[in-house]
Amino acid sequence: MDTATDILQTLALVIGAVGGVIAAVRAIVEMRRNREQAAQELRWKQTREAKKILDEMKADSGSTYAMRMLDWSGRSYPISESERVAIKQEDVHEALQNDDLRFTKKQVFIRDCFDSFLDYLEELEYDIGTRLIMFPDVEAQLEYYVRIMARHKTVYAAHMAQWDFTHALAFCERFAVWREAPGTEGAH
Repeated sequence: MDTATDILQTLALVIGAVGGVIAAVRAIVEMRRNREQAAQELRWKQTREAKKILDEMKADSGSTYAMRMLDWSGRSYPISESERVAIKQEDVHEALQNDDLRFTKKQVFIRDCFDSFLDYLEELEYDIGTRLIMFPDVEAQLEYYVRIMARHKTVYAAHMAQWDFTHALAFCERFAVWREAPGTEGAH
């Protein structure tokens, strides 16, 4: 009888051990699944936050006008309630390079628009640095504008450096087209 009892006790221990191993494996698999799901949820939240900022950027008239000025030279803008003027690329460069701090009404408008645009680039870079958003979520939408600014990198980089748009400048540096553009080496 002792042999039968011993066999049953050993069998019970083996079954318990196997059950424990199975439970441990299931727990590990479940933890991995939960981690993956949490990572996917975080990534989704980052994507939504990036879209929200881009939507705000596009809804902001100053930022939108700055992007249009980059895209389309000679377009007309409302610089006051009663006055519209055509703004060319040369006007933008002149307004951003003005060092004597006396601006025409047109230059004030241009600078205000670019301040708004660069403020959004500042926010995006800060949010990327804190991992609130990820660069790939905004890269495609803004690469076009960074590419245009890179053609006149000395103008835009100098303006950003002079007026402490350091995060905006760092944001532009994320793009190869900006890094590879000539001018302003070591200006950061």
